[in-house]
Amino acid sequence: MESNAAAVPYSDEWWFKQLYTVMHHSERRLNDKKMSRVEWFDLLWRHYTGDAPLPDFAPTEKKKAAREVMRMGRANIARLSVTSLLDRIRLKGVHIISNDSADVSGDDGDDGDGSDAARRLMKANARALQDTFRYAAVMSEGILWISNPTGDKAVATAEDPRQCVTINDPLDPDKVVAAMKIYADDLTKYVYAHVALPADENGEQVERVRVARRKGRSAGLGNSWSAGPWEWVDTLSDEEQKREPKGANLPVSGRGVFVHRFQFTDDMGLFEPNLDLLNRINNMIVDRLWISKFQTFRQRALQDATEPGSEVDPLPDTDEETGEKIDYDDLFESDPDAMWKLPQGVKIWESQTTDLQPALLSVRDDIKEFAAVTRTPLTLFVPDAVGGSAEGAALARESQVFHADAIIERWNQIVSDVAANLLVADGQALDPEAELEPIWLPTERYSLLQRSQAALAAKNTGIPQEGIWADFWQLDPATIARYKRMRNKDLLFGDTPPAPQTESEPVTEPADGPADA
Repeated sequence: MESNAAAVPYSDEWWFKQLYTVMHHSERRLNDKKMSRVEWFDLLWRHYTGDAPLPDFAPTEKKKAAREVMRMGRANIARLSVTSLLDRIRLKGVHIISNDSADVSGDDGDDGDGSDAARRLMKANARALQDTFRYAAVMSEGILWISNPTGDKAVATAEDPRQCVTINDPLDPDKVVAAMKIYADDLTKYVYAHVALPADENGEQVERVRVARRKGRSAGLGNSWSAGPWEWVDTLSDEEQKREPKGANLPVSGRGVFVHRFQFTDDMGLFEPNLDLLNRINNMIVDRLWISKFQTFRQRALQDATEPGSEVDPLPDTDEETGEKIDYDDLFESDPDAMWKLPQGVKIWESQTTDLQPALLSVRDDIKEFAAVTRTPLTLFVPDAVGGSAEGAALARESQVFHADAIIERWNQIVSDVAANLLVADGQALDPEAELEPIWLPTERYSLLQRSQAALAAKNTGIPQEGIWADFWQLDPATIARYKRMRNKDLLFGDTPPAPQTESEPVTEPADGPADA
């Protein structure tokens, strides 16, 4: 690759250099240590996976033993806080609002409007979308890459932010202008960089993905970018194409670059502002382990209890007969059947055990603080807190529910764009005037009895049946479509649904299923 080409603004090489520089730009600090973007994200991910860095304060000769104890002292509460929040952020499907108000996800049948294709795409890529949410919650940003590598099916992949980077429109932060993902392939012994490029100034060149490669087995080249080691792989021989990633240079057309970035609240991960608190919790657990290990056996000492000024030494250093040095450790061996004969005037002193309760309580208090700052219900960290009142438990969940609602509102439009681009990348026709509305599971989950009572009350107020299924029974579009077909069969064969109960009739048991309420 020619280095002078990177100096031409908005050329392919120029975009490649800009993306690489953003990925490895040093922009974070941990205390006095300056860290690059990749190093910082790696630190956050290690906390999430329970592999937080260990302090390095032990002497060299004791470092191995010390680090083993510190490794046992790591509590992975960061992961619990993330998974607890993501359990409330679940996507059910996407509703397309068009002239015929077609439901495009969740319908088991194909009405000829692309609904079956949309349902298939959203279901097939649900895991990638959820993994993207996880990356965003941990490392402050998650990147979803949409492609069609084989030419017959759109695929969405959740990209690790440590290996992927985007440049967004400053006037529209949710719009990705260009993107790059980089990885090492041990099979081909190359490092590949997939660069998603925008259209040229005239708009004649469609959005596309070009692939560059260089020799090596490591995706990290440091902060500086050099054109020399890289080469574009647009044209390859038949033998080389067999080793290259399939569809590496497949053109992508449609609504802009098919890469989407999900940013977390305040552009920081869930526990990112509280790394010091996590380190304090782990440090206190390690201190407790050290105290417990050192006090497995109480320390003992022999005290001289003779009168001051006495010329008799009850514990001489050497044997009077042989002149050899006396080994008192061997004489006073600590065995269950050992018997000690103490000289006159000698007493045994034994150390007392340190109370570990203050250390345990301090860790619990720090965990309570972590639960408060991450808005995670305390019952997940401290099971004893379950014994409180139902009202208190609801209040404890309230803050997390509000946080989940805010994140859904933040990501709602991006998910809509993801659904649209999946359809376009798959070659499906999409009405330009159609509006895609994501359907999320409620952040507040209710019991079967609560939903049954609410559904009956809604039926008595005249709310349509389909609205009751969706809003009160909290069913996904696929189940609603199935129930609609089943209800049509009931009406066809003359089976009428039971009449709803009046308000005076108490609800003693939840309904077996949301057949009519």
